[in-house]
Amino acid sequence: PHGLAPLAKTVQMYSIGRDVQAADVTVERVLVSLVGPKARERLEPAPPATEHSFVEGPHGLHVATDLGVDVIAPAAAADAVREALGVEPVSLQAAECVRIESGRPRHGVDVDETTIPQEAGLNERAVSFTKGCYVGQETVARLHYRGKPNRALRGLRLSGPARTGDQVVAGDKEVGAVGSACVSPLHGPIALAVLRREAQPGDTVSVGDGGVTAEVVELPFPAAPA
Repeated sequence: PHGLAPLAKTVQMYSIGRDVQAADVTVERVLVSLVGPKARERLEPAPPATEHSFVEGPHGLHVATDLGVDVIAPAAAADAVREALGVEPVSLQAAECVRIESGRPRHGVDVDETTIPQEAGLNERAVSFTKGCYVGQETVARLHYRGKPNRALRGLRLSGPARTGDQVVAGDKEVGAVGSACVSPLHGPIALAVLRREAQPGDTVSVGDGGVTAEVVELPFPAAPA
């Protein structure tokens, strides 16, 4: 929902003069995310394991993700889909922890329309360097082939809970702010943050004004704590 308004604005702006129509169908669809290594076993047919691969199934569109499989179905069929799959819903808090552990940023919290894909670690997952032109291609390609971004999405292994928006300081320099944060059953307090290059994995930074510190780590967080 955080990204819907800017997305709609961009689509509308670039639709001028073209024979296209755009419609918001989010209220007509439901997304059921199956998370875990055995997610594909719940589906017949199951999509190939490659992320973004998809197949049409009796429950809707089955899309492979980095965490499992997403099922996109008519909103009216949400309960029937869950019952047919034999799965129980988890809390939003649990789902958020899984997302943060996997290093998947949320639009409007960790990134926004000013974030370059390289900064959010999205190049490998969502950017093509072989297809035709798209909005922002020159900037993205130039940075990919000729340079490195000044910021990068990192994980924070915290000494205590942190809040979204807490400043992250390396030495005496502010290098970013906390985005998504949770208390993970596996790792304890963790968070995502887009940090300047002065803060590298292995560094210790200060978070907020309550004496919390954090180790900067690569993403995703490991499946089991070190």
